[in-house]
Amino acid sequence: MITNNPLEPTWCVTTSMRIRRRFCGPFFKKIVTKTLMDIDRQAVNAVIRRFYEATGEAYLHWLQEGEAFVMSEQRQQDTQATE
Repeated sequence: MITNNPLEPTWCVTTSMRIRRRFCGPFFKKIVTKTLMDIDRQAVNAVIRRFYEATGEAYLHWLQEGEAFVMSEQRQQDTQATE
């Protein structure tokens, strides 16, 4: 989430995952990389939590899906906090 507060630091997180394709041997790997830029501390915590709690397939799907999970989870937390 991009913050409007210039005093709050923003982060850049790069995450990747290697998947070995079955029946193709060790040289046929699929590498998925995602870089999330200018996110705040809560979004970084969400990425780390997702990394440790999700299965490999779920994390791969999230990487391919993009930044939507971090942004949508942050928006949900913001709306719950204001209610």
